[in-house]
Parts: sequence; structure tokens; C-alpha cells
Amino acid sequence: MMVVSIPEVQVNFRRYLALSLRYTFRRKPLTTILLVPWLLSVWLAGTLFTGPVTVLDFLQKEPLGTLFILFFLLLPLLTVWGTRRQYQASSLLQHAADYILSATGVGIRGPVVNADLAWPAFTRADRFGSWLLLQTSEQSAFFLDLEQVAAPANSADALAMIQASGVSIHS
Repeated sequence: MMVVSIPEVQVNFRRYLALSLRYTFRRKPLTTILLVPWLLSVWLAGTLFTGPVTVLDFLQKEPLGTLFILFFLLLPLLTVWGTRRQYQASSLLQHAADYILSATGVGIRGPVVNADLAWPAFTRADRFGSWLLLQTSEQSAFFLDLEQVAAPANSADALAMIQASGVSIHS
């Protein structure tokens, strides 16, 4: 019986933020629509600083427009702040963990977790480069770095084992 080990997996905040955003845009493509008002706000803010209308004039004439611009300019900061709070709230993300994949499921070993989950507990997997988000629900996933698969196994073995378990992998 083959066992695939992925030791000492830890996700830093920058990687977590990038993976979270990519996951959101993949699963909910309509969220990309938010980029339109954000880009429009950036353009409007740029024209206020370089155009014939001053910021104070615009603020006086268009208070709602100013709020619109400020909201969408701050939206990326609000997103990063919310994601940072999620990251800090998860003790599993704060510490390295070892993942052991077998025919029966996944074992997770670390300073804050010691669990074994059978394959039916996982709903899907999303792959982003060398990272795999192995999901137990829409809001919960384990982050596996396929570059850290311990020899003699490799990332292809890990992916094959996950697919053989019935978990669909989305790229």
C-alpha cells in the first residue's frame, strides 16, 4: 500500500492571500466584475490629481461620487485586511503540518492538529501551480505544497492518489 508524505507544509500570508484570491476568482468568476468599478475609481482618482478639476471641487460638487471612489479605492485594502484576519484565526495555518496521504484518507500531524480524515470527507481539490487546496467544505481547505512531497513519491503520485480516491481535482 503506497503512502505519500508531504512534510512541514506551512503557508505564509502572502501565499495564502494569493491562493485565496485565485480560488475566489475561479469559483466565483462574477467577482471579477468588482474590478471594473475599482479600475474606474483608479482612473477617476488619477484624473482628479492631473485634470482641470481639483479634488476639493469634486468633493464639494459630487459627495456621493467621492464616496464611491473612496470605497472602491479602499476595497483592496479591506480584502487584504479580511483575509489577514482569516489567516490569523486559523491555528493550522500558523504552524507547519505533515500530511500523509494513503488509500484510506489523509493524516494531518502538527503542533495544533492530529487528525485522520477519510477520503469521503473531502469535497474537491483545486490546484494552483504547486499548491493544492484539498477542501472539506466550501469554506475550509487544507493547503498542500506538492513541491514538498517526500521521496520516493512525487507530486504525480500524490495527485494520482487523490484522484483515485474519488476527489476531483480542478486546475
